Amino acid sequence: MLEGEIPISLSKLSHLRVLILYGNDLRGNLDELFGNKSGKGILESLQILDLAHNQFNGSLPDLTALSALTEVYLGVNNFSGSIPLSIGQLSELQALDLSNNLLNGVVSESHFIKLHKLKELDLSFNSLIVFDFVDDWSPTFQLDIMELAGCSVGPSFPKWIKTQTNFSFLDISRANIADEVPTWLWSVSHSLYDLYLFDNQITGMIPNLSSTSILRIDLSNNSITGPIPLFNDNAQSIHLSQNMFSGLISSICNVRRDKLWSLDLSNNQLGVEIPNCWEKMSNLFSLNFANNRFCGEIPRSLGFLRSLNVLQLRGNSLSGEFPSTLRRCQSLNLLDVAGNELTGDIPSWLGEMYNIRILNLAKNKLHGSIPVEICNLTRIRILNLSKNNLSGKIPDCFNKFTSMAQKNSPFRNLGYAFSFQYNADLPNEILVDLARSQNLAVLDLSNNNLSGKIPTSTQLQSFNASAYAKNKGLCGPPLALCPEDSFKPSTTSPGGNMNERDGNDLSFMQEVGISMAFGFIFGFWGVVGTFILKKSWRIAFFNWFDDVGDWFYVRIAIFVSKLGRRS
Repeated sequence: MLEGEIPISLSKLSHLRVLILYGNDLRGNLDELFGNKSGKGILESLQILDLAHNQFNGSLPDLTALSALTEVYLGVNNFSGSIPLSIGQLSELQALDLSNNLLNGVVSESHFIKLHKLKELDLSFNSLIVFDFVDDWSPTFQLDIMELAGCSVGPSFPKWIKTQTNFSFLDISRANIADEVPTWLWSVSHSLYDLYLFDNQITGMIPNLSSTSILRIDLSNNSITGPIPLFNDNAQSIHLSQNMFSGLISSICNVRRDKLWSLDLSNNQLGVEIPNCWEKMSNLFSLNFANNRFCGEIPRSLGFLRSLNVLQLRGNSLSGEFPSTLRRCQSLNLLDVAGNELTGDIPSWLGEMYNIRILNLAKNKLHGSIPVEICNLTRIRILNLSKNNLSGKIPDCFNKFTSMAQKNSPFRNLGYAFSFQYNADLPNEILVDLARSQNLAVLDLSNNNLSGKIPTSTQLQSFNASAYAKNKGLCGPPLALCPEDSFKPSTTSPGGNMNERDGNDLSFMQEVGISMAFGFIFGFWGVVGTFILKKSWRIAFFNWFDDVGDWFYVRIAIFVSKLGRRS
């Protein structure tokens, strides 16, 4: 929790070898500390410099005087400007991290002239144009880790990467690459465990990767075509969403995948049935098949996924009823099956899924009543049962949802913001935020056949009328009053507005208008009529009026006189 600037006297520690000030609130410009000098005498023995996660600004310091440096970590600060060419003179440097700053300009061969020992390079999330090199450039270093996410590397796939045969971690996501993925990439290193190419415009097909060392791969948001490839048997994370993959995914079941914890194949053109082989993936944490062309029933073997937190199957053509085996997935936080053709009742055992924060069953063919067991989901934040064939009454126990949508709750507006994103395609990034809250912010029961009176509670009445729309038999605030309440004054729901209540309170407002009219008539003529009929009252009133006028005249005259004397 250190604050302020680094004392200049620190530079006199000529025998200091390691300086780690990571994760403080230090700030200021480092030029004075390092002196922008060459030669000996200033931290000349320093080998490891870690100032990451602070508030340093200005240009990057000239480190040429620190010729013994082997590791430099300056990431997550506010450094700006270009990377000095002097960095290429640090011949002992093995690790360089300048990520998450405000750096710009071009990175060229000159920045790496003497960096023969460089193993780790992280320039990610800056505005850098990385590697303005000739096509046949072959660097003298061999990197283990390279992170260039968010830098401008493209449009062509950088050919010099082919020379790096020791990669274990390669991240060139969001790098403006618009090129076909080269075939040599998949075998560039025998120890490549992490490969991240997401958010580019990469085309082509992915070959069989079962013989590679890749354990974690993210190719999301590109234009890759062809079938889902085979992967390493020990793969842990496979993200291929928002591409143009097509065909079957049965290859995913060819081996037992005990290590797989995240599988995202959403927003592709995958079809036919979802394979029934999930007992082989017992440690799966997140499974996303949303927005594909899957049909058939939800596989019963999903019930073997006891560690499953996220299950997204929305936007397919899945049919049949909920498999009862899903009730075993007690760790579920998010269950989204909207936009399918599921039938049958909403299973009562969903009320046993106590950890659910988001439940979306919208746009299916579910029928029957809403089971009262749903009220057991006290942690729920988003509940969407709209556009089904549900009937019956809304359970009275819905008011058990704690502080569902309080008028002044900071989560209320947040919840509706989530709702709009969620109805398009729920981003994974918001799950952490949702999991922290225990208040329902979004409720949608519209487009069903629900009937009866909406249970009275401050929570249910606080939602907009659209949450209950197109249910012919439903009544009560925030909808129109029920017949048995039509002669009772309507109460204003928390957070409501006049536009939402115009139709609900029509009879009550008519009564108010009539009362005001009669009040005006009796009040006005009660006074005026008395003056007309009683002469003594008229004389007294006008004498009092004259006295008041005289008093005001005298006070104004005195004020004007004083003002004139002052001037």
